[in-house]
Formats: sequence, C-alpha cells, structure tokens
Amino acid sequence: MEETKRRLYVEPDGFCTEAAILFMALAVVFHLIGSIGRWGDMHYLTTQVALPVFSGLLLILCLLLFARRAFWTTVVPVVLGVVFFIFRILEVESEWQMVGCISLYVVIVVLYTMTFSHVGLKWLLALVLLAGLAYHVVLLDAPALMERAETITLVGGMRELSILALLLSMLCISLAMKWPSDKAKEKKEKKGKKDKADKAPEEAKEEPAPEAKAAAPELVVPTVSVIRCAAGQVLQPVEGNVIARESIPDDTFASGVLGDGIGVEPTAEVVVAPFDGTVSSVAESRHAVGLESNGMELLIHVGVDTVNMKGDGFTCLVAEGDEVKAGQPLIRFDRQKIKAAGYSDTVAVLLTNSDDLEGVECGAK
Repeated sequence: MEETKRRLYVEPDGFCTEAAILFMALAVVFHLIGSIGRWGDMHYLTTQVALPVFSGLLLILCLLLFARRAFWTTVVPVVLGVVFFIFRILEVESEWQMVGCISLYVVIVVLYTMTFSHVGLKWLLALVLLAGLAYHVVLLDAPALMERAETITLVGGMRELSILALLLSMLCISLAMKWPSDKAKEKKEKKGKKDKADKAPEEAKEEPAPEAKAAAPELVVPTVSVIRCAAGQVLQPVEGNVIARESIPDDTFASGVLGDGIGVEPTAEVVVAPFDGTVSSVAESRHAVGLESNGMELLIHVGVDTVNMKGDGFTCLVAEGDEVKAGQPLIRFDRQKIKAAGYSDTVAVLLTNSDDLEGVECGAK
C-alpha cells in the first residue's frame, strides 16, 4: 500500500489563521496610508509600495484558498516580503542595523521554508519573529518616540505599525502550522491499551454468559461509489442526491480549487467514513473532517459557510489520528438548524490532492 502523503497545512477557519489574515490586511492598509505623499518616485512606488502590498494581498489569498491543500504557495509572498524589507533597510544609514536586519530576514525565510519538511522548526521561527518584534519595538520605536514624540507624523507612525502588524501576522501563521502525523494515533492506542488493562480484572470477575452478550452493531457500509482513481475509491458518505462539484452552491468548492469531487444534497443527518482510513483533521467548529487512505486526501465539508455556526448543530464523533472503517459515523448534523441559520446543507466531498492522483473520475456509480 502506498504511504499516505503528508503536507504542512493550516486550518483555514482556525483562530491563528484568521488572526494572521486580519493582521496582514491591517499591514497593507497601514502601509498604504504610510506611503501617502511619496508615490511620485517610481523606484519608491515599485519597491516600497507595490511590492509589499502585492505580497501581503497574495499571502492573504493563499491562506484563504490554499491553507490546507497547497499551503506551500505562501512561500512566494513571504520571499517577496523579505525582498521588500531588504530594499527598505538599504536606506538605513547604520551599517550594523543593515547587516543585522538583512541577516534576520534571511533567517526568517530559510526557517519558513525548512518548516515544510521539519514542522518542529515552527517554534524556532516563532522565536525569531518575536525577536524581530522586540527589535522594532525596543530598539527602533521606543527610542524614536522618546526623541521626537512631538514631531512624529501619522504617515511615519503608520509605516511602523505596518511592520509590526506584518510580523504579528507571520507569528500567527507559524503558530497555526500543522503536520498530519501518527502521534495522535499512537497516543490514542496507548491510552486504549492502558484502559483495556485497567478494565481486564473487573471484566474477568463479571464475565457474562455468551448468550447474554449483546451483539455489536454492524457498520452499514455505503454501496455507491462517488469518486474513483488509481489509488482507490470514495463511497458516498451521506445519504442523499449526488450532484456535480460545479453545482455545489459555493464558488470555492465549485471551482475545484480545493480539489475535484462531488456534492450531496443530504436526506440523512449522519456522515460516515467513505473508506477505511485515518482521520487527518477535524474542524474546530465540527462541521468538517479530513481523511487519508492509500495516498488519497479527502475533505468532507457539511454545508456552505457553516463555519459561522461555530459548532452549533454539529457533533463530531471522531478525533484527529483515529483509524476508521467504511460506514463508521463521523459527524452528526442538524439539517433544520443549518437551514434556519440561512445556509445550504449541501455536503462537499472533495479529493484535495486530486491533481497528484491518476485516473480521477467523479460521479455516482
């Protein structure tokens, strides 16, 4: 069996990711305000206005569209941001500040890139970003405020606030980074073994007769195949009418940017595992799960914009790292609550790494 591919990612609806997007948006706005009056210089307009604004907006776009599927795309705006900082620091008269800042920026981009293969480095990256924040606040901002508190302008203040917001955004991204691993599964297995060992003596004392034992409920395995590829197939995870991906009432899902797949207009309120695999992620708001099996990476998302319900009407029955069998319940949801909140209850079933798989075919069969 092919080993499941694992990629660094961030949860698109996670607190740190949303904070990163907010801080980056503020950084762009502050920078535009701080650049007022200097747009006549073409070199300044290109390197100090267009470049940072473009890199900031590109980073926001990558987080909104590729947080889970292709988080690596954020490297591009990060590198562009470092280029902007290098252009900016070249205007500083102090050579030691110039060398120190350029070294810091290079370390940040190197650590950021290396984190994609060694997620533990995200903590070192966070420390370096905190050092950058401390440098700006303690060595630049505080002395400047004390020396020229009466002459500091709104434009100058906005430029520095932009830098601080940008560093805070990068700090939030580093804290949001995740790497699907077997640690959660190993921890769960160890806990299960310990619980089993603790219960064994009690079960031995009160072992019921064979005829008194209740038969374990059998899983009802779905029979309709909705996605097929060389790596395997995805069965229909919830009862209902299967629709084409393009018909899902959400532009992001329908466009295929998150991967190829299908939608289901549900008639039931239980999402089950569409194959034997591992739970790779669970949304904080309990409306979506990620699954992995034999190289396939699947996202099951209940409803459109249901993240705004903050978990109300959703019950997640599994945890990250769990091994699941086809037909095993994953999520229970309340269709009436979803509709009462004004959202569609269409379930999106997307193969997020469909571009990496051969022979992908979607549709009920």
